[in-house]
Amino acid sequence: MFSLRRFCLVFALVSFSCHNVVVSQDLSSNSPESELIAALGHAEFDVREKAAQWIILRGPEMIAALKSLPVGLSKEARNRAVVLHQLLEEKNLSEISRQFLLDSSTDNSPGLPGWRAFSDLVGRSRNAKLLFLQILKSHTDIAILIEQLESSRHQQKSSEELETKLAHHCAIRSSQLLEKFHRFGGLEMVDAVVMLFAASSIEGTVPFEMSELIRSMARQEFAGSFNRPSVRPFLLVLLGRWIPKSPDSMAPEVMQLARKLDLKQVLPISRRHISKSFDPFTREQAIMCLAKFGDSSDIDELLRYADDTTVIQTYHVLTNDNDPIVESLGAPPGTKPSSEAPPSPVQKLVRVSDMVVAAAMILDQDDPRQLFPNFTPENFNMRSHSIVAVLESDQKSRDEAIHTWLAQRASTTRTAPKVVPELTPTPDSVP
Repeated sequence: MFSLRRFCLVFALVSFSCHNVVVSQDLSSNSPESELIAALGHAEFDVREKAAQWIILRGPEMIAALKSLPVGLSKEARNRAVVLHQLLEEKNLSEISRQFLLDSSTDNSPGLPGWRAFSDLVGRSRNAKLLFLQILKSHTDIAILIEQLESSRHQQKSSEELETKLAHHCAIRSSQLLEKFHRFGGLEMVDAVVMLFAASSIEGTVPFEMSELIRSMARQEFAGSFNRPSVRPFLLVLLGRWIPKSPDSMAPEVMQLARKLDLKQVLPISRRHISKSFDPFTREQAIMCLAKFGDSSDIDELLRYADDTTVIQTYHVLTNDNDPIVESLGAPPGTKPSSEAPPSPVQKLVRVSDMVVAAAMILDQDDPRQLFPNFTPENFNMRSHSIVAVLESDQKSRDEAIHTWLAQRASTTRTAPKVVPELTPTPDSVP
């Protein structure tokens, strides 16, 4: 039975639908934006397709309307609008990118989110632009957040909330990328670059997830891109901004990485991790970094541990053999037994005391060969264990040699004549 009430309800729905969906089939490039978008849900396929074609031809001017869809739009029209919005955004970005690369003006900003902040870090060369466009293609949302944060700071507004938002967003993205990395192996170089870029905008400690992604990519040499001349300088700059903000839990590997890449921004980390509060491996990395990047102000801190005999490494060598590799004492198959007794292995130690003294002597511009005959700065940087190691039986004589050098240094420091700086007369004292 068809009641009057039901009839009225159906009539109302049909009227509402006609008001929102029915459009003229004579669409043109001059049709209102709202009419073109509504036509995406028209009952006839040809009308829907025609509306889509005119929207594409209208181009970027339709992006805002497609982004802010009216309430009550049909599901068909909404789905088509989403696809068209993405297509126009990509075409628009492609055109802007082309003009961006062709523009020789170094000061011009084409409105790409995050470009000013990125160019302030790595410059405005064509290679920098290409790298930045990769970031926009894969991580536009992060570039927008960085743009908002830097704009807020430029206007001297409170930026704490925006920085927290950026860090949280990047931590989530990094976790997703790390899961992909562990499951399938390999990430794109740009995934690490965008996290390094975001880390440069974060003033405090960079979230662990972001740092873990950066560290994982560094181990993979940034997907094989690190040795590309077009990319390496930018990666070094960005790594230099991240290293001082990396979590302390990553300090040993961060110091290893910085020493390998010659990034002296690691010095504050090294100075914090030299004390007895840390494990031997961490302390070894800290001493090595101080020897490479430190200055005379680090000598006294290093020499505080000149009597610290904590063992960092132990290994065996054969008597009268300079090769530190442990060799088999058995003869090769088929070899006649020798009447000579095989050399016996002895143990060598690398101690904190030996390493800090060697590092202090480098910074003091003294000759470490006084105590370590085979010493060269290059070998110390690469193979500390074979340069400053001491035979287990010779520890006492090494300690005595160290104490003798410390006494001589202290005596020289006390008796060295003071250099009185030559005073330049001020204008008032000139006769």
